[in-house]
Amino acid sequence: MKNNENPLISIVVPVYNVASKFLEHMLDSIDKQTSTDFEAIIINDGSTNTTIANTLEAFKKKSNKNIKVYNEKNRGLAGARNFGSRKSIGKWVMFLDGDDWLEFNTIEILKREILKSDNDLIIFGTTKCMGQKTRYEYKYPYKTNYNYTGKDGQNYLLSLLFDFDSNAAAAYSKIFKRELINRVPHNDTLRQGAEGIEFNSRLYQNFQSARFVNHYLYNYVYNGDSISAKPTDENNYFVIKAFEKIKENLEHRFDSTTVNSLINKRLQYVIITSSISGFFHPKNLDKYGVKKSKFQIFLKEPLIKSALKFNSNKKMDRQRLIILYLIRLRMYYVINLMAKIRFIQKQKGKKVI
Repeated sequence: MKNNENPLISIVVPVYNVASKFLEHMLDSIDKQTSTDFEAIIINDGSTNTTIANTLEAFKKKSNKNIKVYNEKNRGLAGARNFGSRKSIGKWVMFLDGDDWLEFNTIEILKREILKSDNDLIIFGTTKCMGQKTRYEYKYPYKTNYNYTGKDGQNYLLSLLFDFDSNAAAAYSKIFKRELINRVPHNDTLRQGAEGIEFNSRLYQNFQSARFVNHYLYNYVYNGDSISAKPTDENNYFVIKAFEKIKENLEHRFDSTTVNSLINKRLQYVIITSSISGFFHPKNLDKYGVKKSKFQIFLKEPLIKSALKFNSNKKMDRQRLIILYLIRLRMYYVINLMAKIRFIQKQKGKKVI
């Protein structure tokens, strides 16, 4: 079955400078799949760690699964996913990040779900892994085994996309019919920073029928050394660029009041994350005064400024509301201290915001 020329499912896996312990776990989860009706398209996205190419080639040779490896120039996550999608031949396509992993029966379960329904988008559950001991399942507001169809179904999923607690923003933990993913490629100009939300803001306007199945098949690994976790000025402004595109994507769909409400609600979480995990993150080596100055400039961006004034985010938890309140009061020194505490908690594998 290694030379399966007509796989049902293609798993597209971008890899960039992934630590060996994460990379090997991800590859093992592919190799031990209980169904062989798939191919894995692994893209070495210009990794500067030269051992990665060797690891991938060795895996390709020893695995009894249908594995294809491409060593490419760096395109970023979105660009690598597009490249892998173009190279894949499965009737269905799904994404797996290089430091995450799948349950061993993922393909078996998804194949069963594909064959018993006529959907072009299937959504499934994600478990977040923080360290070796802390794991928890994301909660979802979807109806299980219910078909979301037509404009009403699309609008409902779009509304969830901007609800932080819905966990609907990721491009992974979904599987797409090839015709759908061909219509909605990733925007590879966005690279890191909310590119998943932008992708879904178009995806949820293009599916014919979507379905959530209550199987937790995807394991998201918190990796403090991943590209998205690194506190860089570039990543902070990629987020703004992504939300500018999101707003553009929605303007023909909803009235301006609805669009602004949806975006502002989600952007408040972005502002909080940018402060704690970006500008004031302990791995940001800028001095405190420089961090503060850069964050103040960030807050003056039109979209950010508008979201900061938004006062209708009733579902936000107390800890985030406190951080948002501190930002509005310009109490950046306290935020800087909270960023240090949160970093220590994450290093110990504790569940934090």
